Amino acid sequence: MFISGCEAKYASQATVSERGVMKIEKISAIAELVSAVAIVLTLGYLAVETQQNTAAIQATVRQSMLSDDVAILLKQMDYPHVMPGAYGGRDLTADEEVQLMSWLIAFIRTRENHWLQYQYGVIDEATWASYRAPLGSVLSQRFSRSFWEARIATGAYDPGFVGDVNGLLADIPIQAATTAREAMGMDP
Repeated sequence: MFISGCEAKYASQATVSERGVMKIEKISAIAELVSAVAIVLTLGYLAVETQQNTAAIQATVRQSMLSDDVAILLKQMDYPHVMPGAYGGRDLTADEEVQLMSWLIAFIRTRENHWLQYQYGVIDEATWASYRAPLGSVLSQRFSRSFWEARIATGAYDPGFVGDVNGLLADIPIQAATTAREAMGMDP
C-alpha cells in the first residue's frame, strides 16, 4: 500500500503522541502510588500522636485530681477541731458548721468532677474506684449524710453521679462513730 508523505508524517506524529500519553499515564500511576503511601504514613503518624496526646491528657487529669485531694486534706488540717463534730463527737459552733459544710462541698464537688472524668473515659475504672471509696466513709456520718441528702434534693449534683453515690451508700449504714479513728475502723 502506498502512503503519501503527508500521511506518513501524520502517522509518525500519532506514534509520538501515543508515547507521550503513555509516559503521562505512567507518571500519573507513580504519583498515585506515592500519594497512597504518603497517606498511610500520615495516618500512622496521626495515630501515634493521638495516643501520646491521650496519655498526656490522662496524666494531667490525674495530677489535677491529686492536687484537689491534697487541697482538701490541707483544709482538714487547717480546721482539725471541726472534724470531730462531723463524727458526732461534739456539737459544732455556727462557724464550724460553715467550715464543715464548705469542706463537704469541696470534697463532693471534686468527686463529682472525678466521676465526670471517668464517664468521659479520661480516667479508668480502677482510678475512679480509688477516688470513689472515700465517699462511703465520709458520707456514712450522720451530719455528712444529712448534708448530702439535703444537697441532692436541690439538684446540686449531676443525676448520674448522685445515682452512683447513692448506690454506694445503699449498703453503708449511718455510723455512730465519735472520732475519726472510729470512723476509719482504727478504734473499736
